[in-house]
Amino acid sequence: MMADEQTILVVDDERDVRELLALVLQSAGYAVIIAAHSREVLDILATRQVALLITDYHMPEMNGTELIARVRAAHPRLPMILASGERSLEALAASCGANGYYEKGMPLTHLLTLVAAMLQESVRHNGDESDDRGRHEK
Repeated sequence: MMADEQTILVVDDERDVRELLALVLQSAGYAVIIAAHSREVLDILATRQVALLITDYHMPEMNGTELIARVRAAHPRLPMILASGERSLEALAASCGANGYYEKGMPLTHLLTLVAAMLQESVRHNGDESDDRGRHEK
């Protein structure tokens, strides 16, 4: 089963935030699935494939870095973005294996640019027949 190249899974425990992100992404032409917490994400990914995961950092039960590390183990090629207002967001994203990060409060156009670039890179990589487990040279 191939991932829908335009479906994005957004997880944030704050309803207003996840609904805003979903609206912005849908307005840009993406299909969006929303989740309120990490457990819901794991349930969704057990039955569906998505092209990209965007997760908040601060969440109950399992924070965003823990979620990314757990998802990465089962879905090594899934692009993931860590979103937060944390100052050390770049280091947090790097520490858990996120492919990118979005600093909340920045213009949403920054997020859309990052999403488009990640999806384009993912399509290019998934078309590569070599089994490099998602590693590549730039």
